[in-house]
Amino acid sequence: MRRVGMLPLHGRVDRVEVYEVLDGLPLADRTLRILNRKVLEGAIQDLETGHAAKGREALQKYLKICPQDPAALYYLSLPPSS
Repeated sequence: MRRVGMLPLHGRVDRVEVYEVLDGLPLADRTLRILNRKVLEGAIQDLETGHAAKGREALQKYLKICPQDPAALYYLSLPPSS
């Protein structure tokens, strides 16, 4: 598993801590995500703690390794915070 952040969920007032189960992924995808889990989690933590530029830069580097990762793509699709 890996942490994908505190996310808003439909029907919930507060954000919810979300984890992704990696067991169902093809071996190559799972291995890449496990080996680079700390990079993604660090980028998400930067975004959550107000370090948007640093977090977005880390996400862009991460996506060069794991270009189809939906969690990273989700965070980059969010509007940059001011």
